[in-house]
Amino acid sequence: MNIFRSRFVSEDNERFFVITQVAYLIGFAGHTFAFFQFRGFGILEGMWFNLFYSIPCFAVAFFLNRLGKHNLAFSLAFMELILHQVMATYYLGWDFGAHFWLIFLAGLVFFNPSWKPKLQVGLLAIVMGSYVYLYLYHQVGLYQLDEAAKRWASLSRALTTILIISLLINYYSRAASKAETRLKAEKEKTSTMLRKVEALFGQQVSEEIALELISNEIDFSSRQYDVSVLFLDIRDFTVFADAHEPDAVAVSRIQSSAN
Repeated sequence: MNIFRSRFVSEDNERFFVITQVAYLIGFAGHTFAFFQFRGFGILEGMWFNLFYSIPCFAVAFFLNRLGKHNLAFSLAFMELILHQVMATYYLGWDFGAHFWLIFLAGLVFFNPSWKPKLQVGLLAIVMGSYVYLYLYHQVGLYQLDEAAKRWASLSRALTTILIISLLINYYSRAASKAETRLKAEKEKTSTMLRKVEALFGQQVSEEIALELISNEIDFSSRQYDVSVLFLDIRDFTVFADAHEPDAVAVSRIQSSAN
């Protein structure tokens, strides 16, 4: 089974699907590690929180994502991350560094392209409110770790947050650059097509019509106009063209048009 392929995922959502699949796997592994970390600290509440809530959340999100239920999976993982940081700071205090993940979540609010702006702003308000609440009321946790453990935990969470944010920015920067390159290629292709149309029909088709042909490609629709059509011919032109060089024919045509 290819975990990064699914028949339930449309081509439009494939990029989002692949990224989130990786994220859910990392979340599953990270919270499994957190289970053993809380166990090592002797904090049973954090251990059970990870075992019965965090780890199952990311496992369920992973399989929901495979079924094409991207919003439900993303929402489930997003809310788990908020609650997990609140829980960790509540029990271990501000110096433990769980609040760094709230900074990452503030950016993650705008990661899901199908979320409406009002929902994104509302979730951002929840993230910011949680950050302020923890800073004001939970500087000291219910459990006390030794200073070395707290410094290491805070540093590792800060560096992990910086790394993840950097990777996401790099990914979308490269994606934007590729899209810009493709757009330039399409513009060049359009210009090339226009030049070909002008070369073929320059005497009969105006530039506006040529652009219309290119923009519609083969999807032509019928239109009705009231027009006047003039058919004309130059007397004995075929005989004249057969008997003269092309340059002489072109000059003769220009002179005929002037007359």
